[in-house]
Parts: sequence; structure tokens; C-alpha cells
Amino acid sequence: MTDTTTAPTIAPPADIPATAVDHVIAAVLLLLFPALASNFFTFQIGAYSLIMGTIALSLMVLAGYGGMVSLAQMSVAGIAGYMIAIFGANSLGTGLGWPWFLAIPAALIIGSLLSVIVGLLAIRTEGIYTIVITLAIATAVYFFTQQNVEIFNGHSGFSGIAPPVVFGVDWRAPKPFSYLSLAVAAAAYAAVLYTSRSPFGLSLQAIRDNARRMEAVGYNVAAHRIAA
Repeated sequence: MTDTTTAPTIAPPADIPATAVDHVIAAVLLLLFPALASNFFTFQIGAYSLIMGTIALSLMVLAGYGGMVSLAQMSVAGIAGYMIAIFGANSLGTGLGWPWFLAIPAALIIGSLLSVIVGLLAIRTEGIYTIVITLAIATAVYFFTQQNVEIFNGHSGFSGIAPPVVFGVDWRAPKPFSYLSLAVAAAAYAAVLYTSRSPFGLSLQAIRDNARRMEAVGYNVAAHRIAA
């Protein structure tokens, strides 16, 4: 007599998303790093990695959720940094001396305006053409800053830009600077997670998959891409 029962099939493991435990472990390690590492690793390695990671996060939003690869991200961040030096105070004494609560918003606004210009020029291209046009914009920004020495101080740029002392804390010190960078990076990461699950983020992913269909049902594809 034959056994007609069949062995249960085992489904292949699905991709496991990052869980709350993963986030807690990462947060604990990042919080402990400045307390355990030297000032050099805390400032030059840890904080700068968080800053570069935040800029890379913006590229992940464009490429991962929007299907657009941009090579102009550092230009946007660089122009915002220049504006901090120009509106605030710098080592050359050429800054306008604005207080930080005015210089920072102004720098963010100008950086955002540059990114809108990049978006207006790049949204109607796809694939390699988007990469090429954003690379051309980044190259143009580079030569613009190099040639206008009286404004941007040429290749040397600006140094010695002291951050403000807020709540009695010197934010230039390695540990406070590291924790400030961590706070900004964490806020950006949380914003990206929230946006990816919001109506805007879901619409952006749908546009990535089929822009023509989304436009046919009434979505403004160009505005979504520029906003991203």
C-alpha cells in the first residue's frame, strides 16, 4: 500500500526588513562610538561619515524611489556650505556676519533652489542622459566656484568656520559635533522612512515603475520628480 501523503513544502525565506531591534542596536552603537573612540575617529571618521551618509541618503531617495540617478548631490551640499561661510563668519573675514539662525535657513533655501534648477533641467531625461546632464551641472558649479575667487576663495574655499555656541555647548568640539551629526542623520533617515510610506513616496515609486500610466491617471510626474 503506497503512502499518498506528501511532505509539507518549505517556502524560501523572504527578505527580512530592518526591525526595531536592528534600529535599537544601531542606535546604541552610534551613541557609544563617540564615548569610546578617540577625538580623531570621533570627528574625522564618525561625524564626517554621518554627514556623507546623509548626502548619500538623498541620492538613495532619487535612485531607489524615483529611478533617477543624480551626480549633482555634492554640488547642492557644497553651495549650501559656501552660503554658510559667506552669510556667516569665515577665517578670511569676508563673511557678512549674519547670526546662525539666519545664515542656516538662507543656506538651505539657496541649496534647495539649486536642486530645483537641477530638477527642472533633468526631469525630462532618463537613464544615462540624466546622469550626463547632472554631471554637466556639477562640473559647471565646480568651475563657477573656482573662477569666482573673490566670492568663493578659489580652490582653497573657506576654513575656520566656527559653529555657534548654543545652550552653552561648543558644537565644534569632537563629541558634541559627532552627536549633532548623528541627530541630523537620524532625522533625515526617519524622514526618508516616513516619506517612502506616505502618499507622495508611494506615488514617486509608482512613477518610477510606470511614469506614463501615472500621468494618464492624473498625477503630475514632473512636479513629483522635482520635489524628490
